[in-house]
Amino acid sequence: MSEYTFKGFSWSELAECWGLEVKEQPFIVDTNDGETLNLGNTSEKIEKMYHINGTTMKITLTNEEEVQAEKIKQFIWSNITDGHGEFKNPQIRIDIHNFLKALITESKKLDYNAPVFEGLLNIENDHTLASWITLNLEKLWT
Repeated sequence: MSEYTFKGFSWSELAECWGLEVKEQPFIVDTNDGETLNLGNTSEKIEKMYHINGTTMKITLTNEEEVQAEKIKQFIWSNITDGHGEFKNPQIRIDIHNFLKALITESKKLDYNAPVFEGLLNIENDHTLASWITLNLEKLWT
């Protein structure tokens, strides 16, 4: 994880850093006469849970960008401890910080959102950082 050099352009750099690729999968269909056909490849799908007014809804994401974003979010949350809400691997915080620093550098060139990104960089609690990053992931770009 630590060898990655962030450019500060897009949240998708976190996926590259952590090796979270959207894979292609075979698109297989069963016909009425018992045959199985491979119609080519399709992008990976991923499930996302929503909790609204006490109801849990599960949806399947198929858009490549949405799948990649959800993989990043799930990766971050899977690396937070249950007890104290700290990163299991401290390198994840370092990678997020390095990404934010690159994002701030690029944002200042464009006079764009740098104060917001600086605020995220100043969050000390891992659980709070994970919350803000995952809730706003798709807005982290220049």
